[in-house]
Amino acid sequence: KCEVILSRLMLHLPYALFVVTGRERLTWHELSDSPKRGPRWWPSLVEGRTAEPRQHLLGRLSDVDRDALIERRRRNGGWPISDAELAVAAGRTDGFPLHVDAVCRVADNYTENGAAVITADDIGTNLPDLVRRLIAGLTDEQARAFQAACLLPFFDIALVAAVGGICEGAVEQCVRRTLIEPHQSKRYPYKVHDEIRKLVRRAGSQVHAGWGDTDWQAAALRGLDEAKRRFDAAWEEHDDVATIEALVLAITIAVAHDVHADWLVDAVRFAPTMRGLAGMVPRVPAAPASSDAVALVQLIKALDAPKEPEAEATMRALFAGHTAVVEPGGRWLAYRLRAHHRRDEALGVFEQLLQRFPERTPLYRHQYSITLQQLRRFADMVAYREEHEIAPVVRHSLKTLHGLDVGCLASQLAR
Repeated sequence: KCEVILSRLMLHLPYALFVVTGRERLTWHELSDSPKRGPRWWPSLVEGRTAEPRQHLLGRLSDVDRDALIERRRRNGGWPISDAELAVAAGRTDGFPLHVDAVCRVADNYTENGAAVITADDIGTNLPDLVRRLIAGLTDEQARAFQAACLLPFFDIALVAAVGGICEGAVEQCVRRTLIEPHQSKRYPYKVHDEIRKLVRRAGSQVHAGWGDTDWQAAALRGLDEAKRRFDAAWEEHDDVATIEALVLAITIAVAHDVHADWLVDAVRFAPTMRGLAGMVPRVPAAPASSDAVALVQLIKALDAPKEPEAEATMRALFAGHTAVVEPGGRWLAYRLRAHHRRDEALGVFEQLLQRFPERTPLYRHQYSITLQQLRRFADMVAYREEHEIAPVVRHSLKTLHGLDVGCLASQLAR
């Protein structure tokens, strides 16, 4: 009702200057109870308009303004914090005004309670009051949409709806808030700043409509399911960019929330480009891996640069571990050893793979025989393949390569 009155007032005072601010964009060009509504009457409110006048999203403070504001609050409050620690805390805010204010409030509280020393972690890593202010005024569905958006590194409307288990309308309402940022992607045009995402995750169920640990994990699994659906669709359409984006989305969710899905390992194996994938997945610590998702990222990094000395160490650590990438870690270790002419070592790895993964026996027997061939142990190779009834494949290969009957060749080699 108030907006209707305001819009009518503005229409009747065309020569007056009005400054309208709020947490959401004005939508009088879309819906209004005013008789004068729509883009014809409110062209400057249309989203995407580039010509002035238009709606402006008030962004973050510049580094200079941010630091000046925090320094002034520090002097007034007498905070016992070093310049270095304060710089770290200030950097985490990225100039987001609510975040800056929340950090200053916490520092004031610490000082008033007699803290001798304040660190960056004291005032910047857990700010439930900030999260409460961020979701103030949201309906339960909109708050759920915001939680789901904070789970994701980037998103579109349908993705958040699937992860949050809510209608797309609630997501659209959430996106209209100034907290949602643009993301440079045609498929995933939105994101929430990483620091804000971390704070929301840490706040958990301490805030209105907040999620507990079980809720976050369940939502992360829904995210993996939706990412798989998108990966499969992109694969069928031969869309390499969409395939990589869906895979990166899934891996990022898995790493951040310690979840895993078996399809991820095969998806990585068939990724259109390992170099492109390696450059987009999140950073993780070096081996040993702490989770299946972390181990998968380590394998991707090793496959991207297989000639680097660190690659072999990573593959050995993965093969010796207990994660979901033990088998591919060992397989690629054997391939790497063989490619570097260390074929006897490769045979040893293939033997271990045969013992530990009997369900993949045909693959590893075939690779074992190829390694014998590269060692020029042709008689052993022929005997091995005939023993395991895979000789016909080699018969054709040997006839092609040597132009000799396999029986004649085997007898000559045996001499």
